[in-house]
Amino acid sequence: MIREFPELCGNINGIACYERALVDLYFESTRKRIPYPKEETARIFSMVLRSERINLTRLLMFASRRGIKEEIKAIVKFVEPKFPVRVKIKNKYVKEFIHSMKRGKLR
Repeated sequence: MIREFPELCGNINGIACYERALVDLYFESTRKRIPYPKEETARIFSMVLRSERINLTRLLMFASRRGIKEEIKAIVKFVEPKFPVRVKIKNKYVKEFIHSMKRGKLR
């Protein structure tokens, strides 16, 4: 994902770091701000969490700024059950997203 403002925190030479890109992609696709399927976003999220070195503190910081920290915690907990947090999955966006992940067997 390319950010419009290179001076925003979470950008490297105008390109979002993984943590910021994941948070932005999740938020924008689940809120239907970009025409991108949840299933594809779920696949990307799962693949990146499994294959790349993600700083969970930074991921949750960006999520907190977007107001979706609990949603991101629930998704990370779904992908990595050993993640040491307690989560409540009440939000409709995260329920639908995790359902997409289950359908695609992305755990």
